[in-house]
Amino acid sequence: MPERLVSLIGLNRLDDLHVLEVLRLLALDFAVLFTSVATLLVSNRPVVDETTRPFPQRRWRVPSAVMGDFLVLLLMAGAGVLQASLSSLVYFAVFLGTATRLGMHLPLAKGYRLLRTCLMLYSAAHILVLYAYQLDYLQGLVPPSSLEARLIGLSPLRVAPCTGDDSALSDFRLLVFRRLHWTLYLSPLAVLGFYFVVATVTRYQLLQKTVN
Repeated sequence: MPERLVSLIGLNRLDDLHVLEVLRLLALDFAVLFTSVATLLVSNRPVVDETTRPFPQRRWRVPSAVMGDFLVLLLMAGAGVLQASLSSLVYFAVFLGTATRLGMHLPLAKGYRLLRTCLMLYSAAHILVLYAYQLDYLQGLVPPSSLEARLIGLSPLRVAPCTGDDSALSDFRLLVFRRLHWTLYLSPLAVLGFYFVVATVTRYQLLQKTVN
C-alpha cells in the first residue's frame, strides 16, 4: 500500500518492467525537462524592437485572428458532441448560441470574450476532473457504471489495477487502456485543445491591445 501511494505522485520502481514501460515512465519526465530548458533559453533571448520588423507582416494578423476563432468554435463543438453528458452540455449550448448569432449575420456581443474566458476556466476544471478520475481510488468512490458518472461524463480510459483476470493487471505501474469507442478518447483531447486554443487566442488579443 505505501508503494501504491508513492506511485500516485509519480515515483515508481522500474524493476521487472518491460523496456517500453520503463521508457513510458521516464520519457515524459525528460521531455518536460528539455522543453522547460528550451523555453527558458528562448524566453531569455533579446526582445526584437517592433519598429525593426517589416510592415507587411501586419497583414497576417487578421487571418490569424479569424483562424483562431474558427478553431475555438470547432473545438467547442467537438467538446460538446463527442460525449453526451451534462458537463459537455455547456460547450454545446455556447456553441449553438454563437453559431446561431453568426448565422444570422449578427456581430458577436461584447460579452462573448468574457463568456469564452469563463468557458476556458470551466474547461480547465473539466480536464482536471477527467484526469483525476483515472485514479482507481476515485473510480471506487464513483463507479463508472453509476448514474452519477454517466450523467457527468466520467469515463475511465485505463483499466484499474487488480480488476482484470490477468495477473499482469495487478501491477499498478502498467498502463492498460479499455476497449472503448474512439469518441470517448477524443473527447478529453477536444477539451484540452479547446483550453489551449482559447488561452492562445486570448493572449494574442491582449497583446494586440497593448501594441495598438
